[in-house]
Amino acid sequence: MPNKGAITQTLEPQQTFYIPKGYHNGDGTIKTTGVAQAEYDKVKKLVDDNSSIFTLKNLKRGEVIYLPLKPKNGGDYKVTPFMVVDQQKDKTLLVMREPYYMSIFADPDEGIEKSHIKRYLSKQFIENFPPEFASKITDCGLLEKVDADKLSKEQRKGITVDWWMSNTDYPDAWVVYQNGDLGKRYYRDVNGVCPVLNMASSSTIQAFNGAKLI
Repeated sequence: MPNKGAITQTLEPQQTFYIPKGYHNGDGTIKTTGVAQAEYDKVKKLVDDNSSIFTLKNLKRGEVIYLPLKPKNGGDYKVTPFMVVDQQKDKTLLVMREPYYMSIFADPDEGIEKSHIKRYLSKQFIENFPPEFASKITDCGLLEKVDADKLSKEQRKGITVDWWMSNTDYPDAWVVYQNGDLGKRYYRDVNGVCPVLNMASSSTIQAFNGAKLI
């Protein structure tokens, strides 16, 4: 077996390096030509070219904006619609208009306060936003029935599945039906959840003018 010593290689974007046969002394290095920075710059330019700066307190209930969010299974940011649920003195609630599906959580037979969904939304979900946006999120959870009641039926319509709200009468769950009505279903029969972001109303954010993919 040949002694290859130290292997050093610099890779261009999308380039593959095949490790040669033999043994190595462990001192080699593999470097890239700034792929991560190049990808970040590319995404930032797309955001800058196709977005506007919003102050949350100026948005009206029912208004929809588009935010960059990574899918739950990873991958590139996609522009995702969020709707203003409520404007209070110092906070703005934004509900995601596309559902996360229940199957990824595999909840045991317990209520939402102990569910995987609640833990996921309060921790990992926020990390799927760009860091400069995620830092402005105060909390993330599910829609409360009292807030859903403030929306018109027309504003609640359009979700592709019946989605779960946080108020539960275990084992039933309060849900928003696809037609915009509010009601209850056995929680294991509910198809998805729509996360709600709690943000300071004074925050300024960069959001898309339309549903463009990045």
